[in-house]
Amino acid sequence: LTTSLTLMRQAQVSDLTKCEPRTLQKRLQKEGTSWSQLITNEFMRRAEPAVVRGEPCKDLAARMGMTESNFYRKFQKLYGATPKQWLLSQQERTREKKLESARQAARKMRSYR
Repeated sequence: LTTSLTLMRQAQVSDLTKCEPRTLQKRLQKEGTSWSQLITNEFMRRAEPAVVRGEPCKDLAARMGMTESNFYRKFQKLYGATPKQWLLSQQERTREKKLESARQAARKMRSYR
């Protein structure tokens, strides 16, 4: 990916949309959201798949316009774990789901006998 994924600042969006920052805040509030929530949602949308792909956090942070330490802090705040811990927990959940599926299939096979 060569395109920059830098998260835009509210002032940048205000400039692009020719809308005063306070007006933008009011419009977002009217829609039931906030600038902070939009940024958090976008961070999560970008971070999760990149972490799953094994992308180095340093590279991802740089593309999002953050320092590596800020990326780690934000990730941990949102997910309650570091990227590595979160990934391991996701992998464990996947293994548990597959195991449970296999158990259900085995029970179903036994019921046909």
